[in-house]
Amino acid sequence: MRRSATSSPAGLRRAITESVEAASSQDAGRFALAAERLAAQDPQRLVLVQAWVLRSLLEELHPDGLSSDDAQDVLRRCLASTAQWHDEADPGVLAQVLTGALGLSDPDEAAAAAGPAALSSAAALLIADLLGVAGGPLAGYLDAALAELERAETIELP
Repeated sequence: MRRSATSSPAGLRRAITESVEAASSQDAGRFALAAERLAAQDPQRLVLVQAWVLRSLLEELHPDGLSSDDAQDVLRRCLASTAQWHDEADPGVLAQVLTGALGLSDPDEAAAAAGPAALSSAAALLIADLLGVAGGPLAGYLDAALAELERAETIELP
């Protein structure tokens, strides 16, 4: 699938929603198709939106802060639930996505090491897992993330 030069908010919303819904339903075939749609999005915009959603979920689930034990629990839980239906889940890539979303690692280095497609798929797996714990719908988190993306893109640098 060809990568678009720029991803519209509607395209990002659709791709992220499809991938998270496929992961939530543990549908490997549907997830593979959704991952292709994710890979067609602009990687910089996609990373920003997925990272914002992940941070929001983590902040909601861990209002007193995320300890290293909490982060390990998130990764373990996600891997355990994902292993049942998606044998390509890579613990190292999941950890890169988690640390990247928290601002603890360089997203460019992670993309060079794992590739944007692997990172966006791993982010979808983590988002689906955290949504399952939070018990809320993706839409509100995605609305806020897309609004933040729009705000960030309209700020002019001096």
